[in-house]
Amino acid sequence: MVVVEADGNYVQPFAVDELDIYSGETYSVLLTTNQQASNNYWVSASVRGREPHTPQGLAVLNYLPTTASKIPVSPPPVAPLWNNYTHSKLFTSKIVALMGSPRPPPTYYRRIVLLNTQNYIKGYKKWAINNISLTLPSTPYLGSIKYGLNSAFDQTSPPDYYPMDYNVMVQAPNQNATYGSGVYMLELNSTVDLILQNANALDKNVSEIHPWHLHGHNFWVLGYGEGKFTVKDERSFQLEESPTEEHRSDLPLRVDCTEASTVLARYRTRLSPAV
Repeated sequence: MVVVEADGNYVQPFAVDELDIYSGETYSVLLTTNQQASNNYWVSASVRGREPHTPQGLAVLNYLPTTASKIPVSPPPVAPLWNNYTHSKLFTSKIVALMGSPRPPPTYYRRIVLLNTQNYIKGYKKWAINNISLTLPSTPYLGSIKYGLNSAFDQTSPPDYYPMDYNVMVQAPNQNATYGSGVYMLELNSTVDLILQNANALDKNVSEIHPWHLHGHNFWVLGYGEGKFTVKDERSFQLEESPTEEHRSDLPLRVDCTEASTVLARYRTRLSPAV
């Protein structure tokens, strides 16, 4: 099958035997039905990112006029192992914007580095960004901002960075986080870089995988890689040397990793019905 669209945006078509898809993501594919019409064929779905304790889900691709109750003669497809992140990264590397898409802005107005960690708060495991775990206020953010309800949420903005001496490859020396409800305030029509930095979780040699979504905006993925992001990584962005626009992607952000990895996305703030 050939992937042609992801999350409402056209991509350079590419052929695959299976899709690596996560929560909140969508793909459009073109499937050529060129097999023997006298048979039916298995379609399977399996768990990714978590060790499965259930059998794979199965469906039947039915070729008319063959009855849908006919069991396929071939065995179901064998899915990649749930923790085969190399497979996930190879799939992600094929997703590039359709040729002719706009180039990313050459510079940014603000850069925010988001460290994704697992921490404890009062003895309970919590996920945190820059050591802060979100607690939603009782009054929605947009209403609070529109009507000037400054006491409805934390007025202190979360940090733009995490300590640069933090070792993302090992367990955090400080495994405690705090709750917070602060927001990042950005100038309209400005260019913002988001660096997603994954890190070791609470257990040794364990990291997690989860999609990130930027609602209401398109963005460019300028680069991604293993380990800790440094300014030296910017040399590989090739903002001006990329006539195929292969660094642009309007997809939900996803960090696929075994220990630690980074993704850098650039976007322009704008008025949006999703904001």
